[in-house]
Amino acid sequence: MMGEHLSGSIEKAIGLDVGTTKIKCALVNISGEILYSLSCKTGIIRSPRTGWMEMDPNRILENVIKILGKVLLHLKEEETVIGLSTSAPILIIADGKGVPLRPAILYNDTRSLNEIEELNREFGESFFKINGNRVNVQQWVPKLLWLKRHEQNVFVKAKKFFDLSSYIIWHLTGKHVMDFTVAQDTGLLNYKKRMYSDEIIKYLGIDRECLPELYRTTDIVGNIEDKIIKVIFPKRKMKLFINAGCEDAMASTLSTGAYKPDRLTVVLGSTGIICFSTECPHPSKRIYLGLSPIANLYLALGGTAAAGLFLDFMRNTIFNKIDYSKIEKIAKSSQEGSNGVIILPYIIGERTPIFDPYARGVLFGLRKNTRKSDIARACFESIAYSIYHNLKVFQELGYDADTVYASGGMTKSALMLEILANMLGKKMLRYPKASETLSDAFIAFKSLGKVRNWNEIENWLDEPETLLPNIAKKRVYDQNFIKYVKIYQRLKNLFR
Repeated sequence: MMGEHLSGSIEKAIGLDVGTTKIKCALVNISGEILYSLSCKTGIIRSPRTGWMEMDPNRILENVIKILGKVLLHLKEEETVIGLSTSAPILIIADGKGVPLRPAILYNDTRSLNEIEELNREFGESFFKINGNRVNVQQWVPKLLWLKRHEQNVFVKAKKFFDLSSYIIWHLTGKHVMDFTVAQDTGLLNYKKRMYSDEIIKYLGIDRECLPELYRTTDIVGNIEDKIIKVIFPKRKMKLFINAGCEDAMASTLSTGAYKPDRLTVVLGSTGIICFSTECPHPSKRIYLGLSPIANLYLALGGTAAAGLFLDFMRNTIFNKIDYSKIEKIAKSSQEGSNGVIILPYIIGERTPIFDPYARGVLFGLRKNTRKSDIARACFESIAYSIYHNLKVFQELGYDADTVYASGGMTKSALMLEILANMLGKKMLRYPKASETLSDAFIAFKSLGKVRNWNEIENWLDEPETLLPNIAKKRVYDQNFIKYVKIYQRLKNLFR
């Protein structure tokens, strides 16, 4: 722990979540009461070429500092800790001073498809044993190889590799660090030893000195430099400390139950995540293996490329940019199964369990009597099908539970939650208060030793909304799910 000068009297913490589309920040007290919260846009996602997804890291940093300043105006005390989570993995290469040499490459960028195929062919089995994952489009590993080959003039100047969390921490504290949850996602980590893999680093031919130093999520890694505090508060002295960061998916599942083994959680935001917490992981090439912020706890993860992003796409292209509530109202006038309309929501490829960046969106089953409401409902059902596809794999691997803990912006939709409950055939619990920022603030207090046990986050949550499945409706979805899978299988060769 680097925060040696903490007074121990801190009773309020900051939860800061930096996603790809939105930054959320909250001031939270030791009882879990959200005293003030704010959000803003992260920045602009650019796609200069097909499959490329990039952002300006400097603009993100500017927005982080601005929102911190606004939230800290509501803190009367002069000392606090920031619990940080970010979208990951995001690759930022920089010079020795931390100045980016090119835009940040996002986790859903597909420029390195050839490198992925090559790595899985020539190094795949060794990689899988080391990291517990197959080489995939999210990771740094294929992107670093791509940069080395296609932007060599930039790559040779690189002295530091950052993820979004480590980039923010570097510019706030001067410390080049990363927590284990993010490091696992980069593909560079030996998940059993909790250290960088010499074998993977050697294969890539990169300099280990470029990599951030590894810490636990709950380590306080530094204090915010005075020059940054002067930007936030020109006339006020403050002591601000920060933890080592956390992958946002891991943070979001923490406040929805994944603080102990055998919990099944679903998070639906811009993308979708299904997660099973376990002390005995069974790595599979059909899903992800993640690390929890909690020692000795692993997360089996399924990830969809587009959940809210897909609904955004359909809203903008089919539904004339009307409010989401109106789309939901239209969808409710259709029935389960959407009158035979089935959608593959693969507008930017798909992650687990098919790992197919070439996959494309499909609208199947249009007939003369198809209504707009059928298409609207099929949009919601398609997101649930993508989660159900992962659950089927989980069950084959022995990961299952009777109850699903749900969170994320899309689960605020009563229709979305109902469809999930009926399709998965499980009781759904949704804590309205659960969020990444709440988890981040809890992690900050855990870092301080203000809370001893991870299950104390239960005391921070309100009563959950409960929804029971309708088994008759599940039978309809099970029949359509068979078609959902077959549609992809029949078309996948045409996507390339």
